[in-house]
Amino acid sequence: MDVTGRRRRWLVMCVGRLERLLAGLTMQTGLVAIFFTSIFGLSILGRREVYVTGDPILYGVYRMLVLETARPLRWGWPRPGKPADVYRMELRTEPPVAGELVLGRIPRFPAVYYWNPVQDISGEELQQVLAGKIRNWAELGGEDRAIVCFSGPDPDLGKRLAREPGGLAVLYWPQLVPEVRVLQVGCNDWLSFQDRGGDGFPGCGWVVLSPVRPLAWWEELGWQLRNIKLIRRIKRGFSWNRWLYGQERLTLTAVGDIMLDRGVARTVKEQGGDYRYVFARTAPILARADRTLGNLECPLSLRGCQINMFRGHPAAAAALRAAGFDLVSLANNHILDYGPEALADTLDIVKSHGMTPLGAGRNRAEARRIHFETVNRIRAAFLAYTEVRPGFTYTRTGVEWRAGPDRAGVNPVDTEEMRRELAAARRRADVVVVTVHWGDEYQGLPNPFQRQLARELLACGADLVVGHHPHVIQGVVFGGKGAAAFSLGNFVFDQKVWDRREGLILEACFDRAGLRQVRFLPVRILGEQPRLLQGEEARRVWRRLAYLSKKLQETAAARKREMPNPW
Repeated sequence: MDVTGRRRRWLVMCVGRLERLLAGLTMQTGLVAIFFTSIFGLSILGRREVYVTGDPILYGVYRMLVLETARPLRWGWPRPGKPADVYRMELRTEPPVAGELVLGRIPRFPAVYYWNPVQDISGEELQQVLAGKIRNWAELGGEDRAIVCFSGPDPDLGKRLAREPGGLAVLYWPQLVPEVRVLQVGCNDWLSFQDRGGDGFPGCGWVVLSPVRPLAWWEELGWQLRNIKLIRRIKRGFSWNRWLYGQERLTLTAVGDIMLDRGVARTVKEQGGDYRYVFARTAPILARADRTLGNLECPLSLRGCQINMFRGHPAAAAALRAAGFDLVSLANNHILDYGPEALADTLDIVKSHGMTPLGAGRNRAEARRIHFETVNRIRAAFLAYTEVRPGFTYTRTGVEWRAGPDRAGVNPVDTEEMRRELAAARRRADVVVVTVHWGDEYQGLPNPFQRQLARELLACGADLVVGHHPHVIQGVVFGGKGAAAFSLGNFVFDQKVWDRREGLILEACFDRAGLRQVRFLPVRILGEQPRLLQGEEARRVWRRLAYLSKKLQETAAARKREMPNPW
């Protein structure tokens, strides 16, 4: 074999060994690449728990996410070293930018200490207050008191504001409490979402959901792939223009004593016999609420024998309904003035006109019946009671006013029964409203029994207690999560003394958490017709209401110093 042949074989052998070496290296490199790619893929696409964090006032939004996405989410932060996807909810006052995951809007309201005499300000004045250019309420027509501004996401910010007479804060809906009062800004009534423009005040904040920290592009890609279904569900159920709070709300208007006999009936006759005359000036206010409640201080009937004083014409029922009344309390000391026949007629007439009678009936079961209804997905319960004691239900002949098993009458105040009925209502309803006919006539302050009963009702779960019978305005107290207005005064009556011709229209706003706001509109009866007061006349009635309410607070504070509160 020549030299050339040996060299050729050697070269072929070297090339073969090199090919085998390269093939082995390629296989090992591929295996290593596959291994590391698998680890990387599992770290990116592997299933992880999802956590949501944010300010405490956004916890309710987190609950909406859990319910609407049907995805197991956790609130807070994962344990150190635990792989998880973490989202942060941010609350912003500036509109979100394109590409952000926006859950919706939360209403925000400028609010003050409840008894601050300033009722409304302009948008420009509000901006100057927030910027520190206006520093005293006297510059806005209020008391000579320094303005103390609050801000922040603290869930108890509303409670803090309620303790500061000079306070002002811009509160988000979850921070609203009945002990503070929302200001009207310019021509906008933010609480009713009636934005007429031009006030310069942003009435909402936006909730944006984003990863807890900036991610590298491959991590962000994995985050997107892992949560693609969750993100799709969020985008389907949420958007930048969705109101997260405030759209599911119940508004209630309540008034005091309505008596449609005697001088009122004579005036209606002089005006052509149409009872709509009585409510002509206030019907627009009454009708704008979801539900309107009043105390009917007389039966509507042409039957019965006179036992005491009042009896209205059945034609008045149509006027009540046309004015906007949905609920009529019959639990008072005049509903049996013409006996059980007139009461039975009243029940039928009220129902036939689409209204619900409360607190009286042909028997005990009907009188004690709790009225439940759902308004804007909020379940509400309404209960009505009246005092029954010597000198309260006075009659010309001996009559038992308490409803019995087979006896027509009213639902009496009975503390033990009220506790049980409130508990039953609380189990089935988001909102509980109690109306009570109580107290002493013509007294500006409630008696000790009223105060004690109001404390107990609020402690037992009532969101709002509405009182009547004294025929004059009495004070307001806040307790628990609700409020008690002891007497709204007369609404339709023929009494002539000045304080018996003034009353209040109560407006309340609720959501599923209970009472958010309560406010009062002063009225005066002129020509047997209630009319809304404006300007200095309205401020004078407001000052009297504030004075009476502060006296109640002082009395309650003194009592608390003397002995522990049993409620």
